[in-house]
Amino acid sequence: MSKLWLAIFATASLASASYSQAGQDFDYNIGRDTFQGYLSIPKNKRTNNPTILIVHDWNGIDGYEKMRADMLAELGYTAFCVDVYGKGVRPKNTQESAAESGKYYKNPKLWHQRLRGALETVSQLPQVDRNRIGAIGYCFGGTAVLEMARQNMPVDAVVSFHGGLAGPSRAGRSVKPAVLVLHGDADTLVPEKDVRALTAEMNAAKATWRLVSFRGAKHAFTVPGSDKAGIEGVGYQEKADKDSWVRMRDWLQRYVR
Repeated sequence: MSKLWLAIFATASLASASYSQAGQDFDYNIGRDTFQGYLSIPKNKRTNNPTILIVHDWNGIDGYEKMRADMLAELGYTAFCVDVYGKGVRPKNTQESAAESGKYYKNPKLWHQRLRGALETVSQLPQVDRNRIGAIGYCFGGTAVLEMARQNMPVDAVVSFHGGLAGPSRAGRSVKPAVLVLHGDADTLVPEKDVRALTAEMNAAKATWRLVSFRGAKHAFTVPGSDKAGIEGVGYQEKADKDSWVRMRDWLQRYVR
């Protein structure tokens, strides 16, 4: 497992290293704890925008999430990268990433608190229309946005990119956010039983939801270079990357309005 994630670590960094960032780091507080997110705003509209939160993968916010935030800003959204871990907490290797992300699976109350706190912070910004907010996430972040939906946090829609589908909580009698799950059918890190369990869970909660399974796509299919790692179940697929972004765009345009 460590070899696998080391490869993803490296390729994610390479994918975003040459990207010229358009937004800026943004410090915020939840209680006594300080966090450092990233805020990117559309150039032509500075206030009252529909807004998308981005939840990072297990190594915390880096250039990859910031790149995606800037891409969302180009689509007309205020985009905000959520810092689940806290300012200065940026795992440097697979062991640290596993330990840090594991804290939140073991303590979902804290995980939900961090997500809610970021959402409340963003809702108060002048660049944000608090009545039009969605959330997307990658890997660990993909699981996080599903938790937001399960907890009926006040977002209109969530989109999970190659995220874990079996989070620490389960939906109640209803799920209010519209849920889009973008999954690779060759992702061996997400067993088929988790896909079946999520399907039963969302249907039982009468959610507005959709699961798109990309043929031949592996884990980290949106991360350029991950296919070069030579590890079964992990790899970039350009078609799935581009198609999933378009499907996310259409989903957000439909439900975050």
